[in-house]
Amino acid sequence: MLHPEKQGFDPVMDMIRSPGAGLSVLTTASLKGFIIELNVRRENAEYTTFSGAAGSGSKMTTPVTSYILKFAILTDSPTKLPAYDGDDKVSETPEDYYAESKLQQSVWIASITGGKTPACPSVANFALFDNNNAQDVVDYLMTVSSGGVRYVFNYFYDILSKYKLCNLGVITMPKLVDSYTLASIEETLKSKRENRRADIACIAQIIRMFLDIGVLHFDLHAGNVMLYDSHRTPGDINCTIIDFGLASNIANGVDDGYFNVAEKNVINQKRREYVEGYDQAETKGKKEKSDYIAHVFDFLINVDKLVYRIKQNNGKFTNGHQMDSFDYMVDASHAAERVLVFDKLKEYMTPNNLGKMLPTTVRKYSADGYFVDFNRPISDFYVEFEFPSSVVQAHTFPTISIPSPPASPAVASVALQPPACTPEKSAKGMCTIMGGGSRRKRHRAYN
Repeated sequence: MLHPEKQGFDPVMDMIRSPGAGLSVLTTASLKGFIIELNVRRENAEYTTFSGAAGSGSKMTTPVTSYILKFAILTDSPTKLPAYDGDDKVSETPEDYYAESKLQQSVWIASITGGKTPACPSVANFALFDNNNAQDVVDYLMTVSSGGVRYVFNYFYDILSKYKLCNLGVITMPKLVDSYTLASIEETLKSKRENRRADIACIAQIIRMFLDIGVLHFDLHAGNVMLYDSHRTPGDINCTIIDFGLASNIANGVDDGYFNVAEKNVINQKRREYVEGYDQAETKGKKEKSDYIAHVFDFLINVDKLVYRIKQNNGKFTNGHQMDSFDYMVDASHAAERVLVFDKLKEYMTPNNLGKMLPTTVRKYSADGYFVDFNRPISDFYVEFEFPSSVVQAHTFPTISIPSPPASPAVASVALQPPACTPEKSAKGMCTIMGGGSRRKRHRAYN
C-alpha cells in the first residue's frame, strides 16, 4: 500500500475517482456476488505487488493498475436474492464474507511462499458497509459508471433501498496484467488449442490447491478462472482462481458448510495418499503420470458432485456440478493431455525463487502492513462513506422495481434484466456464460 495513512475503503475509492479510471463487468455469474474490474493509471495506483514476471519477485515495488472487486449483499443469514439476468443470487453473512477473504489471503500466501506461481490473487482491501453507507456507495458508483456495470450497481441500490437489513461487502484484489477469464476465450471462439491449454492450466491449479494447500473450490465456472501468459514457457498459459465464496479449507480441522471434521479427515487421508503418489509418479513415465492425474481428478470430481447433490437437495443449485466442463479429462482418450496436466502441476508446486520468498519474508510484509490483517475483529472492517457534495446523486436513474418485502425471511426472486448482450460486450467477457441457472456444459474433444 503506497499511502498507509489512508484508512478503510478510501484507497480504493480514490482510485475509482482518479482521472482515467474505468469500471467494467468481469462476470455476473457467481452465486454470491458480482465481479467488477477497475483499471487505473500507474500514477494513481494505491497498491503495489511483487516485482518480476507475474509477480514472481520478492519485493513489493510494482504499482498495481488493474483490480478485481467482488461486491456482495450481506445479511444475517444466507438469503435468496432477486435473480440477475437469469442467474440465481444468494446473500452472504458478514462472517462468511470475512472468512472467504481470510481464506483467499491464506491460499495466496501459501501459494507464493518459495516463489511458486500464485493460486489466486491476494486481498488488497476488505470493506464492509452498513445499509445507509452501502446505499451511498453504490449510488455514487452509478454516477461514475455506465453501461452494464451501472446496471449492476442499480441492482444493488434497488435491493439496499428496499431491504434495510441488507448490507454490502467489497473485496478488492490485484488483477494480473493482461489476464482474462476462461469465459472470454469461449465467448470469442478462440482456437481449440488455446482452449486446451487453458483447461490444462486450470485442472492443474485445481489439483494443486487440493494437494499443496488443502482447499477445494466449489464455484469453478468460467468467470472465476483467470488466465494469463506463462513467463516460464513462451506460448504457455497459467491459471489463477478467484471468488472463494464457495470453498472449503479441508486442512483446518473445523466444520464448515460443506464438511464436518470427520468428513474432512477422510478427504485429508486421500490427500496425503495423493501427495505421496505425486512424489512417486514424478519419477515414472508418461503412463504413470497420466494415470495419477486421472485418479486424483476423478476423486475431486466425485467430491464436487457430492457437494452439488447435497446443495441441490437444499434447492440452491439446479444443474450438474461446477467441474462438469473439465471432467472429460479423466476419459481414456485424453491420456496424453493428462501428462501435460502433470507437467503443469509440477510447475505450480515447484519453488522457483527459494531463498527469497521465505515464510519470514512473507511475515515481514504482513507486519509492515502490506497485507490485510485478518487477525483483526470483523467490526474493524465496517467503514463509513460520505457522498461527495459536488456530485449529484444518481438514484434518479431509472430503477427496476422490486416488490415489497414478503412475510418470509427470503427475498422474493425477481428477474432484473440488464442491457442486452451485444457482441462487443461478449468479447469483453461481460455476458453471462456459465454459473447458476445459466450453466451449460462444455464438451470438447481435442485431437
